[in-house]
Amino acid sequence: GSPMSARDFELELPHIRLAAREWGDPHGEPVLAIHGWLDNAATFDTLAPLLPDLHLVAIDLPGHGRSQHRPPGSVHHFVDWVPEVAAAADALGWDAFSLLGHSMGAGISSLVPAVFPERVRRVVLLEGAGPLAADAGKAAEQLISALADEEKARAAEPRIFPDLESAISARMRDTDLDAEAARRLVERGTESVDG
Repeated sequence: GSPMSARDFELELPHIRLAAREWGDPHGEPVLAIHGWLDNAATFDTLAPLLPDLHLVAIDLPGHGRSQHRPPGSVHHFVDWVPEVAAAADALGWDAFSLLGHSMGAGISSLVPAVFPERVRRVVLLEGAGPLAADAGKAAEQLISALADEEKARAAEPRIFPDLESAISARMRDTDLDAEAARRLVERGTESVDG
């Protein structure tokens, strides 16, 4: 289940509903936590309780965890996450806040203060420095590759696992996640279906 003192709730953004999990002191320093690729707010389940003085809110990015998905045909450009992070802060009523980003979330968190410098107090990046960049001469090649990836993603069927344990094993493959961390992510990022 949820770690001690965590509370799950939802944020209504103007265009999408996000799931969120919060910890700590509601009057503490507001910190918005942004998870990495294939992950969700449960990424912060073991770290957050160690930071009781903060008001830490981890969101599930659209299409992750328990958040609403974007409409079919939508793409996820890195820069598109930036206004969603600001909209999440707006929904929380936070004018100024700090960011705690992991991996892809660190890349997103590194862009937010460039766009909203007056709102971001501090940025903490875990296992990430910023979005990947490439030589401008490779732009066409990169776009072709991205479009091919999107086409492949549209054609993909959702993965169905026979049970939770199989999904946890799959999530641990090619990562250094331990079983407990993988379980937290998988429990928040899957739903039961027939079969």
